[in-house]
Amino acid sequence: KVKQMNSIEEATESLLLIYSKLDKSKVEKLIMNLVKKTEDGKFVWKNDPNIKNIAPIPFPPELSRAMWSNINSPVLILFGKETHLKSSNLEEVISHFKDCTYVEIEGAGHNIHHDKPDELVKVMSKFL
Repeated sequence: KVKQMNSIEEATESLLLIYSKLDKSKVEKLIMNLVKKTEDGKFVWKNDPNIKNIAPIPFPPELSRAMWSNINSPVLILFGKETHLKSSNLEEVISHFKDCTYVEIEGAGHNIHHDKPDELVKVMSKFL
C-alpha cells in the first residue's frame, strides 16, 4: 500500500530525513515536484516505491561486467564521500572499465547535485 501523508509539511519532514544536508527551504521547493494530491486531499509520492525493491528485469552481475568491459569511451564515476550507497566491491566494479576516473566529493551524500552542486560541475567540467 502506498504511504499517504496528511500535508505537504509531513512530506517535507519525511524528505528531510533523507536530504539531511539540504536547507529546509530547498526541500520545500523539491517536495512540490515529488508529491501529488489524492482525491481525498492527502499526499503521496509520485514515484512507485516498489520499483526500488526489485529490478524490473533480471540483470545478473556477469551481464553488467561484460557490458562495462566493452565501453571504449572514458567513464566518470562519482560518489559523495558520505553516501550510504557505495558498493562494497567498488574496486572490482571499476576494474571492468578500460578508462575510468573515480572521484569522491567531500561533504556530499548520495545526492551530490543537491549537496555540492558547484563541486559537481567543477569535477564534471574537468572530466569533459
